[in-house]
Amino acid sequence: MRLRFPAKPAADALAARVHTWMIANNTAYARSVTAGHTLRWAISYQDLLANGTPERPDWHVNLKARSFDALTGPEKAASIPYR
Repeated sequence: MRLRFPAKPAADALAARVHTWMIANNTAYARSVTAGHTLRWAISYQDLLANGTPERPDWHVNLKARSFDALTGPEKAASIPYR
């Protein structure tokens, strides 16, 4: 699942909050971060066309089921399936 945002700052804020929550609440995630790995749901991104330009102006944050507890009820309701 993922959440969609109209601007990068809002997507970055959610990504940072989920990342912090995961470090505090998931030992496997915390070990991975400590080892220097970047995990994809801690990063905001845009869908890009083949030429590298954004497909749409919105930004996304990928979510795994184990990170859903970091979200508020409205954020959970707004999550969308990957396409």
